[in-house]
Amino acid sequence: MKKLTLWGYYGFGNVGDEALLDVCLSLMKDAKVDLLCGPAPSVRASEKLSIVPRSPENLYKSIRSSDGFVLGAGGLIHERAKPLGTYYHLLGPFISKYSRKPYCAIGQQIGPFQRNLTKMLAKKALERARFITVRDNASQVEASFLGLNTTLSADLAFLLNPEDPSVEVKKAIESMPKPRIIFAPASYMEETPSPEFCAKVLGKIISLTGGSLIIIPFFPGKDDEFGEKAESLLPPEKVLRLKSPVDWRDAFGAFNLCDFSVPMRLHSVIASSLACIPALPMPYFQKVRSISSEIGYNTMIEKDDPSWEQKCLSFLSSSQNICQQTALLAKDMRNRAKVTAKLMEDFIGDLERTA
Repeated sequence: MKKLTLWGYYGFGNVGDEALLDVCLSLMKDAKVDLLCGPAPSVRASEKLSIVPRSPENLYKSIRSSDGFVLGAGGLIHERAKPLGTYYHLLGPFISKYSRKPYCAIGQQIGPFQRNLTKMLAKKALERARFITVRDNASQVEASFLGLNTTLSADLAFLLNPEDPSVEVKKAIESMPKPRIIFAPASYMEETPSPEFCAKVLGKIISLTGGSLIIIPFFPGKDDEFGEKAESLLPPEKVLRLKSPVDWRDAFGAFNLCDFSVPMRLHSVIASSLACIPALPMPYFQKVRSISSEIGYNTMIEKDDPSWEQKCLSFLSSSQNICQQTALLAKDMRNRAKVTAKLMEDFIGDLERTA
């Protein structure tokens, strides 16, 4: 059985990335895996899975002793303010390239970029990859500008089949009156709508529906602070706020118990579509806007949006149509994500045949 090195942003408590990790490992079930991981792994070591502390030295050692390398799914190859995270993630492809190890990149977001240096490094790191799958159209366009050949897939979270959350979380959510609105905040840079503005929007939806609000953090720390601030501005009897750490299964499963969603983070948008509930995204970044549109969530509230009240009314009045459209589009995205699954199967098969 061949051994692969898996490298990405895993083991840091980010709900979306831990969900992607689960999918990545399922695609590598026919190989042994070295998982380079942060301090809070959501998986356990086993006979086929080794959890290796994340560091450049350990990455180098793992790649040298592996048969192939996988740059795991997520938003790894882009930059907004600081490019250091991108450079760090490109270490894996660079080491693989110069060690002459077969490598690939799956379910990637590529771009946007601000610096020519970052573009050059991304091109040099990925130009010898056996294959690259990207999760959206914008990433494929950015990659083409770099001269990289990519295959359009989808975010690998579309391959998930979320079940209901744990008994404790389910009981807490079901104690809240219906209809339930689920809100996943995102505290990120200046593009993010403020907690005060979000509270106005959420308060309006609660008032119009007579329902309750579930606040769930997808990233520990700042998302908790953001959620706590929004909660303080809303009627306490109408709000249940879950606190980090939240297992990704509980986070995705919580959407199955709710009726409406106001997502800010990308994977809370995807969780809404998997639960087939209408969502009113409040995006903080272009990737959230683009994928929201691709799955039928076309009404969005931007930072300090002057027409936010009208959009709330429009969203609620068209919620049934949104569900029907999203169910079809999410199925299409799932089929797109299966492209990556097939390429990974072939990648591992090729390694076995060259033994």
